[in-house]
Amino acid sequence: MRTPLSCAIGLVIATLASVPVAAQEPETSDKQAVELDVVKVTSTHKIQSIQEIPFSISSVDAEKLEKANLSDVSQIQYLVPGVSFSSDVVSRSGGAQIRGIGTQSFNYATEQTVGTVVDDVIIALPRDAGVSGFNDIERVEVLRGPQGTLFGKNASAGVIYIVTQSPQIGENSGDLRLSLGSRNEHVAQLTGNIAVSPNSALRLSGYSQEQDGAIPNVFNSSWRAGDRRYSGLRGKYRWEPSDRLSVKLSAERQNTFSRQPFLIYSLDRTTPYGGAFSDFENVGGDNLRSYADKDWYARTGTTGTSAKIDYTLGNGATFTSITAFRQVDMTQIQDTDMAPSNYMDNSETRTDSKQLSQEFRMVGQAIGQRLDYTLGAFIMRSDTDADEAKIGALSFNPNANPTMLYLLDSPHFEVRNRNYALFGNGSYAFNGKVSGIFGARYTYDDVFGSKSHNDLGNQIYGLPLYTLSRITPASARVTKGNVSGKLGLQYRQNEDVMYYATLSQGYKGPAIDALSGTANKIKPETSLNYELGLKSRWFDNRLSLNGSLYWDEFRDFQATTFDLESQKLYLSNAPRMRTRGMELEMGWQASDDLALSLNAAVTDAEFLSFIGACPSEPNSVDCQTVNGALVADLSGQRPAWQSKYTYSFNADYQRPLGDRYMLEMRGAWSWRSSSYSTVGQEQTMTGAYGLLGGNIGFGPQDGNWRVSLYARNLLDKRFRTYLANYISTSSGYFQMLSPDAFRTVGVSFDWHF
Repeated sequence: MRTPLSCAIGLVIATLASVPVAAQEPETSDKQAVELDVVKVTSTHKIQSIQEIPFSISSVDAEKLEKANLSDVSQIQYLVPGVSFSSDVVSRSGGAQIRGIGTQSFNYATEQTVGTVVDDVIIALPRDAGVSGFNDIERVEVLRGPQGTLFGKNASAGVIYIVTQSPQIGENSGDLRLSLGSRNEHVAQLTGNIAVSPNSALRLSGYSQEQDGAIPNVFNSSWRAGDRRYSGLRGKYRWEPSDRLSVKLSAERQNTFSRQPFLIYSLDRTTPYGGAFSDFENVGGDNLRSYADKDWYARTGTTGTSAKIDYTLGNGATFTSITAFRQVDMTQIQDTDMAPSNYMDNSETRTDSKQLSQEFRMVGQAIGQRLDYTLGAFIMRSDTDADEAKIGALSFNPNANPTMLYLLDSPHFEVRNRNYALFGNGSYAFNGKVSGIFGARYTYDDVFGSKSHNDLGNQIYGLPLYTLSRITPASARVTKGNVSGKLGLQYRQNEDVMYYATLSQGYKGPAIDALSGTANKIKPETSLNYELGLKSRWFDNRLSLNGSLYWDEFRDFQATTFDLESQKLYLSNAPRMRTRGMELEMGWQASDDLALSLNAAVTDAEFLSFIGACPSEPNSVDCQTVNGALVADLSGQRPAWQSKYTYSFNADYQRPLGDRYMLEMRGAWSWRSSSYSTVGQEQTMTGAYGLLGGNIGFGPQDGNWRVSLYARNLLDKRFRTYLANYISTSSGYFQMLSPDAFRTVGVSFDWHF
């Protein structure tokens, strides 16, 4: 039986065979027209071809983002191998995973295992997604494996590096994009580039993006599960008074609104919770409805400012200073019980987070240009204050008229994080073919977290309020220093073929389990990554083939585990975890008109040592009673949201229509194998699925305007991104479906002026 990946490879081979003239024709004077474009990246802090970089890296440029009509940063997982995003309610503002590894649970004092960097600014605050919409983006780069020797903030599993467009000096221009699609999808993006003076320019960009959800609510027709509203404004000023000095100032504001409640997947009617649905039939499964009698939404505002100064020294080295401030305020309203009853209808979370960071870098060459180096220093402070409250009538009777409400808990959290680092990365060319790779990093973290009780008084929503329990104040502080590094060799067989081998250490700082009642100290997470890679081009630069093999072992992986002494779930450390696998990226410029690409990844991640709570229906793990609690040894189990096999196939075709117009077409197919939402519980499996998308565009060859028809998930393939028990002792499950699980088709208009 042929696998989906072998079918895709067969399709590529068949396509190659169908156009022998393009592959075998003799060299001509216009040979360059059928070469692959050189992909340039800057995440290494200098402009480089992706074929020169000795680690696994992918890049998606503005043109690909535009033609794919991506609406959210999480959708790059359909273009880049080895990347996935979790969709559970607590981690949706981050949730990125690379090679099957990512932050598995939300906590106010926990770093992301996969780092996000936007315009060289580290994104470190909880609920800060970096960018909420793909507006005026130049490219997105994905760096796999530990990257602490390149960036100010550590990233033990990889980095998603986002670059927005810079002001263009000497240019007055504008860009407008308007889109209209399924479920009232409206997108408006407007960008203006203004030449302020001969050596400076201003770029202003704004966007508004919205789409109704696909899943109705049975009680309220004014909202649907999956509603999204994004908007933002960004201003960037660039000043270059001399060839040596460049100054970039940036300010932005983003506002996001998302409504993504849990839905019933299967209902255990033998429980009091299931009894609340006695008036409804066919609840759950593919009968997608929200039965929440109160609203559920998250509203987030993000403000960011930065100043980047680049100065070229006399020896050619560039000194860079990046000063940045970010603030995130979030309000989340939840009908926690998600049922037609007021058991816990009023759950509120409000956070206010601030981040101030300073990074210095020196990038240059030495020793007769044999040595390429990056040296850096980084300091950051972040503060988060959060208030939560869970209030309800504690009744599963849908017809009950409460006379009193109960406060389950009302904690106030404070988290203070101070991070300092020195880092360096470089390579030394021993000769024209062999180079040594090296890097080192020193990290120091100082983390404080506390939890206290918020007194809400004796009345709320016009009803008496009774506090069921009062939180015992707790606080903790943890400090830790660490040294990590990187070593490797790079061998260039010729100008088109390069091999590399690296050994690198990853590090993720300590944390405080701010959500627990005792403010547990969480040990740092470390990893050791072995990687072999190939970067190559063939057939006069018409075919590129890049691949990597890796083995990465983690110690003290930060995850939600079961504490035997307190008999509760806490953020803690899983002693050992491992991921291994391969990535493949192939691009082929078949002719002037046709470009093909195939990306694939095999990801084999599992816990090697992990004690957790026993799943409610343990059919793949053995549970035992320890100190009166039922626990499971989850060693050998896959982490949540990890698909072992993923691949994507893309075809881009363009053809002139006469001397003036151009027809452009793009087809994209992305497939991934099954994954689990809960470790060790087969009932939470989402089966394998594939998504088909495309774009057909028409416009003049000079690119002044373009009209396009686009589609995402054209086959309307349903898939669940989250499944979990709603009661630990029940066989009932919640589910969550992202907007990607529903077809979107529409039309867009682009105008460059």
